[in-house]
Amino acid sequence: MYRYFALICAACLLLLAISASYADIIKLNTGGQVEGRIIEDTEDYIRVKTITGETVIYREDIEKIIRKKTDWEIYEEKESQIAKSNDAQKHCELGIWCKEHYLLTFAEKQFLRAIQLDPKHEKTIGELAALGFQKRDGKWLSARELYSLKLKELREGDIEARYQLALWCRNNRLRREARKLLKEIIKLDSNHKGAREALGYRLHKDKWLKAGEYEKAMLSEAERKRLAQIEELQRKYLKAEDIAERRRLHGELKKCRFIKPFDYCEKVYNWGKAPTGLIKDKALELNSDKYPGKYTICVPNNYNPWNPYPLILFLHGGGEGVGDGKQYLYWWYPEAVSRGYIMILPTVLKKVSGAWNDPTEEKYVLTVIKEMNHNYHIDKKRIFCCGHSMGGGGCWYIGTRNAKMFAAINPNSGFLGGGTVLKNLRSTPTYIIHGNKDEKVSVENSRRAAKTLKTLGYEYIYRELDIPGHGVPPEERNKVLDWFENKRLKGARRKAG
Repeated sequence: MYRYFALICAACLLLLAISASYADIIKLNTGGQVEGRIIEDTEDYIRVKTITGETVIYREDIEKIIRKKTDWEIYEEKESQIAKSNDAQKHCELGIWCKEHYLLTFAEKQFLRAIQLDPKHEKTIGELAALGFQKRDGKWLSARELYSLKLKELREGDIEARYQLALWCRNNRLRREARKLLKEIIKLDSNHKGAREALGYRLHKDKWLKAGEYEKAMLSEAERKRLAQIEELQRKYLKAEDIAERRRLHGELKKCRFIKPFDYCEKVYNWGKAPTGLIKDKALELNSDKYPGKYTICVPNNYNPWNPYPLILFLHGGGEGVGDGKQYLYWWYPEAVSRGYIMILPTVLKKVSGAWNDPTEEKYVLTVIKEMNHNYHIDKKRIFCCGHSMGGGGCWYIGTRNAKMFAAINPNSGFLGGGTVLKNLRSTPTYIIHGNKDEKVSVENSRRAAKTLKTLGYEYIYRELDIPGHGVPPEERNKVLDWFENKRLKGARRKAG
């Protein structure tokens, strides 16, 4: 009963936060969007109430406004029609509608209400089971609640029980928990076949190899020679200053079944001219009249323009008169570069409190990313938005307004300012870190964000550290890099730049 009451409270809080007759989707010139309710409309700007608060958007930044009802508002209407109904079938049908519209928290609420009204309702029982629920001691428990119970029942060192629990987690969409268990199994038994295969390893000559390593090991001798020849021709191509010679080399590459067109190879040639290593305070060249900014770049010394590189955007902290991108090199340099990332650290245009939470700074940051895409071979499916303190707030602001650009975001010790649109993070995983004794930025900001993401059913990790001060320890920072490894844009996504 308590759990049912808690679900109702969580749902009601979310609905109150976004209550409106109609939702407005404001398409921005930058490619992002803000969804909420327009509460003030003037010739120069509009004021929008979103799930995280109010924000002002200037007319010059708006591409168009689309007025429609949100799924939450449609749900609210449907729910109000059956709120006093004791018909289990109606609550079950609304639960199915919620599930189809990815409102899983509300779906659970309706299914639990239906099963409370009719404990033998077959359709509801099936739907709850499909969501991973099981009935124990007369109570329906979610997959995550069941996992906690099953974990407590595990005996120390029982490998097979751990393996079976990992498989159960995978079948119930608890992928993070499954992966953690599988890694624990490998620590206990490095040759456990099931755990290795579940993590993507393949056995070759009595050695477990990751997918890419296995594919290389299985290459035929002829294929090895072909790939070696392609690599040699690619090296020559980058050194060839004469375009006619590059055309000839492209012809040789085609004979080796290298299918990329000449125009693509010319892009690679230009990417190869970009500097590598640590470049501090590079002046922005693209639209520099509008955005006279500078940024620091960290590029692997072994950078190969034929290969795409993941990009980390890091927004620095600061305030009134202080803050600089290169001051945050300590955060992930040289660790990120050693792992094959390119990192950029722009310096804010105006050094004022909360500076990154501004439409002009947002456009400036997006222009920096666009310039990086022009100068380097960036993997557009692996661009990450991160920041600390004021930059953590900027990560929330820019990352949520342009969520379709980023494979994941990582706000650290940041505040939730106006314009942050958590609803946009539906397909963008989020890793939040905040110290519970932070005196500069209250941890309540991150708690509120984590609570909202949980209610929305989005993928996130929230690390609340029991430490004093405003910083984040190195070991916690490096856990984020580990987490980035398998993060890529999901589905068809808009390309940066």
